[in-house]
Amino acid sequence: MATPAERLTRDRLTHAAWGQRLTVEAFVEREEQLRATAWAKAGMQTWLLVHGHDRRQVLASLETFRVRSRHDGVQGWSYEVASVYTESALRGRGHASRLLQLVVEACPDAQAFTLYSDVGERLYARGGFVARPAWDLRLPAGRVQGVGIAHGDAATLLSSRAWEGRFALLPDAAQLAWHRERERIYAEKLGRPMLEHAALTCAGGHALLAGDLKHEQLYIVDLVASSDDVLHRLVDASRDAAARAGLGHVVLWETPALAGRLDAERSPRDGALPLLRPLVAGLDAASWIEIPRLLWV
Repeated sequence: MATPAERLTRDRLTHAAWGQRLTVEAFVEREEQLRATAWAKAGMQTWLLVHGHDRRQVLASLETFRVRSRHDGVQGWSYEVASVYTESALRGRGHASRLLQLVVEACPDAQAFTLYSDVGERLYARGGFVARPAWDLRLPAGRVQGVGIAHGDAATLLSSRAWEGRFALLPDAAQLAWHRERERIYAEKLGRPMLEHAALTCAGGHALLAGDLKHEQLYIVDLVASSDDVLHRLVDASRDAAARAGLGHVVLWETPALAGRLDAERSPRDGALPLLRPLVAGLDAASWIEIPRLLWV
């Protein structure tokens, strides 16, 4: 695992990949602030593949977040993989794949590993990861009045959340707070307002929100709606929240429960493609059907 000094060096190096709209120093500060959240402190690790005992050359790096999961009614742990990185001069030699395999072997308690790939599935398929179908739903922001939505408590909403599928990751309010901290950092660095509220609720459903100020849009990171009327009310309230924050669009990751229920621009997701590596008997990728953006890291 990485030392604090090694993490700092790696943060400076990976700014080119993930630090758009931030200076190098602002990106380094962003990473440290995110690591200081309760969710990251409880279950985040930075892993390095190094050459030689002196650790002078880092061949690849990645991060993992330990999250609760459920398979066939049995609760356990899974790991979300993020920030897989190899310097350009070292790519094509299998370093990232090797590191990922070593990390999997170092976590024998896992039900599964998941990751959200920006480079497609081919790189990870040889390591046992299987892609899941992924679609974006996109709607314009706009002021909407009188939809009858209240501001809820995320912890309460998530504690009673029923997750579909034989396998599910089980996010909690601390993970939503991580998303909100990321939003806060960008609001501070870019001089933009945050969303006024992170949780919208009404009888029959809820919407959990996070502002993606880096890309000028609002994400509905989790959406539950018992009827089409509830669905449209929550989405309209989210569109209003985006407009109030000066954001241009509302984006959802489509789940089976949402398929065909919204008049929205629908397109295949070419980034953050969800992949699953099963690690317990009887678990396959098709078991993982509900994948809201709240799970993304």
